Amino acid sequence: MAYTPPQPRPRNPADYHGPAIDSELGRAVSPPMFSILIVSEQYYSRVAIAHHIKVTLPKGIPNQITPVSKFSECKDLIGGEDPVVFTHVVINLPEHLEIIELLTMLLNSSIHSQTTTLVLTNPTQRTATMQGAADVCDHLGLRLQFIYKPIKPSRFGVIFDPANERDASMDRNRDSAQQVVESQKRVFSQMEKDVGNKGYRVLLVEDNRVNQKVLLRFLARVGLEVETASDGEECVEKVFQHEPGHYGLILVRLPSFVPFWPTKLIFLASAISTCREKTGSRPPRKSAAGSMNTRSQGYPLWPFQRT
Repeated sequence: MAYTPPQPRPRNPADYHGPAIDSELGRAVSPPMFSILIVSEQYYSRVAIAHHIKVTLPKGIPNQITPVSKFSECKDLIGGEDPVVFTHVVINLPEHLEIIELLTMLLNSSIHSQTTTLVLTNPTQRTATMQGAADVCDHLGLRLQFIYKPIKPSRFGVIFDPANERDASMDRNRDSAQQVVESQKRVFSQMEKDVGNKGYRVLLVEDNRVNQKVLLRFLARVGLEVETASDGEECVEKVFQHEPGHYGLILVRLPSFVPFWPTKLIFLASAISTCREKTGSRPPRKSAAGSMNTRSQGYPLWPFQRT
């Protein structure tokens, strides 16, 4: 027989006569005490969850964490004959139907009207839960938070320590990534200001098509005209096909430079960077022996290695 979760009691918004609730302010205000219920079948999972929460709880606020291993124990604590009031309920269960039943109980419990529920889940289980209890999730609103696994302290810090008072509440890797993104934005903004949409041409030397597309997108964003070459030989040929000063910059990104990077870079630099001068020297000519004579050109050559 198919399981049918209990339905939430209908609620009329007109019955609420309190002040308007600012969700951002509500997140920033900490309760006088944290009373947290954790339900998870695995022992070490309960230990890890409790530890992650403890290291993100603000100092100076009393707290009590109650871990249970069984779904039935959690039900008794929430809606039994002698229910316990919790500020937060953390659910880590494999069955989405059990999660739906607990969410419905919390929604229908008057003593848990201010309780925040955290569901530790994955995208598949989250979708099944929201589809199976759309009304319940909608009624809970911001009181229901889904946290994707694998868990780490910073993901709980958003809930328990929004002011980032504890070091564990901050995701160092995420902060570093954000700093990289901001730095890149500043670089491209400055590039667009200095050389964007001014008719400058760039020759991109890159043998990987995927990397070419990525770099072309970035360079086009700042308003540069870009041509590509797949290797050093094609790069030299393209330079010699145009008048001096046709390219304002040559970007070189070739793995074949390694491990002979210095030697090949010097060769390419001598073949391109010194091949023409913007003052109008003639293109280099091949001698009878096939060697290439070059003259000073002053082309900027910018090599960079893969990361």
